[in-house]
Amino acid sequence: MLHNGVGLGEHMTVYYRGPAGIVTGSHFVTHSPDGSAYDLNDLRNIMRVRRRGPRFALLLLAATAVVAAAGAAVAWLMGPLWSLPAALVAVIAGVFVLRLASPVYMLRADHRDQPVLLYATTDKVDFERVCRNLERALEDMRPA
Repeated sequence: MLHNGVGLGEHMTVYYRGPAGIVTGSHFVTHSPDGSAYDLNDLRNIMRVRRRGPRFALLLLAATAVVAAAGAAVAWLMGPLWSLPAALVAVIAGVFVLRLASPVYMLRADHRDQPVLLYATTDKVDFERVCRNLERALEDMRPA
């Protein structure tokens, strides 16, 4: 038994099982707390959406200003010898900010005329895997 009364029959094909949930020949079942199960026959307007992290611009601007000010202050107060450690801190801060601002990949659809978010992640590889397997499940449902 999966969630919400959706079960795996003996001969049910599982196209995907992973962090997003499970894609079978008839349902997309999420790993969300409510364990939402969406009948593939009821999904319409399936869209892939890619967005930057929600606070990307603000984070990037703030981090750049803080790192630049800190680097300048350290170099001015401690002398040129401290320029290298200040630059290293700037690089580490930049990597941290880019990680926070990494793209979010979302799979959205209309389920029974209601917009739903099927899956969201920053893992592009798994996102593509989910999309590919959902497409396979939908193609296999179509009459020959």
